[in-house]
Amino acid sequence: MTAVGSDTMMSESEELRCGARKKLKPYVRLNLLTKREHEKDKCELCERIGSLMCRNCQVTFYCGMEHYTLDKDIHVVLCSRVKELRKPIEFNSQAQTRERWLKQRRIRMEELYKFTWTRGQAHLEEGKYDSAIPAATVSIKYANELFGQAPEVIPPLLITAECYLQKGKLKVADGFLARALSIEATWTDIRPFIKARIRRNEGLIHLARNKLSDALECFAEEIYQSTEEFGPYHIRTSGGYCYLGHVFHLQGRYETSTSLFRQTVKIWIDHLEPILEEMNHQSYLPFIAGALKTETDRVWMEDPDKFEGLRLLTKCYIQQLETPTSHATALDHATTCYAISIMNYICERYNEAKAKAAEGQARILQGSLMKNTINSKLHHVIRFCDKKLFQLEKTTAQSSETSISE
Repeated sequence: MTAVGSDTMMSESEELRCGARKKLKPYVRLNLLTKREHEKDKCELCERIGSLMCRNCQVTFYCGMEHYTLDKDIHVVLCSRVKELRKPIEFNSQAQTRERWLKQRRIRMEELYKFTWTRGQAHLEEGKYDSAIPAATVSIKYANELFGQAPEVIPPLLITAECYLQKGKLKVADGFLARALSIEATWTDIRPFIKARIRRNEGLIHLARNKLSDALECFAEEIYQSTEEFGPYHIRTSGGYCYLGHVFHLQGRYETSTSLFRQTVKIWIDHLEPILEEMNHQSYLPFIAGALKTETDRVWMEDPDKFEGLRLLTKCYIQQLETPTSHATALDHATTCYAISIMNYICERYNEAKAKAAEGQARILQGSLMKNTINSKLHHVIRFCDKKLFQLEKTTAQSSETSISE
């Protein structure tokens, strides 16, 4: 059984080569009356008969305009790969040749499975639920074909469940969670982190039903399972602390919730500060076989981690603002602003990073904490942002001059 990982299988540049910048040609509307029942193809996102066909790959079908439109963003990236994947394997009398082709097809399908669920996770963390659902749905489809009812199906199931939960469709979310729980019950070798994600999903559903005690148990179990795999101070353990703090905050137990928010922020700062320093003090890094990898080519952090970090830190900041000042101090606010500003910087959102750092400095001033080390760190972030913004402005100006001269 292949272990489920969180590494994105295609880089941004690879996506572009797969056609992310290309526009799909208009769909083809099929005449279903000319086809026999067994010849009719199923919709990419559901089990209904496909009446529309992608004109580019001619192997992807949709039941109507709604699903065609929903899947368009992810399919434009996968179109050429899907066409290659679903091309019939030619007959060959040599068993070794046929086995090699089947193995290559499985490898391609595994890449698409991992890419689609990772993309779905990124969209979920970014709050783009209508984009996350098609990506996760396609990933479920590949996972079922590759592994059957195995643990690999759980991550996209949980993405879909949480998306529907965030959209207020609790019954639909329950259905996807139930499928994940069914798989968990039949397998004994599921990764602790996958179990942690299941517990988070359960906890969020309990929160939606205002069952705070049940939610506390789920988020505590999430922390335990994440710690089993990554340790207590890893960014993928921090989500449990944040959601646990959220429940304590709802219960009015501000001392405990503030402590958990501080722990969440500290974990992210400890992870982000080395990246910030490396991004600003090394223009290039040694790579395999003596090659050089420039800063623009370097993946400093995977998209799902970036967006989850922003979501968790923003949640901490909002909750701290709603906490009495006797528990959440100006220093807490400034420290969280610092963490959010670094995360925005790593996401190349330099204006947002600068604004959040300036907000942190205002909190420092409000609390008369000018000599605190956070103040100087916030100043460094602003300086880094100014440098990046100047470079971008200069590049834009040079491009404009080149266009005019041509």
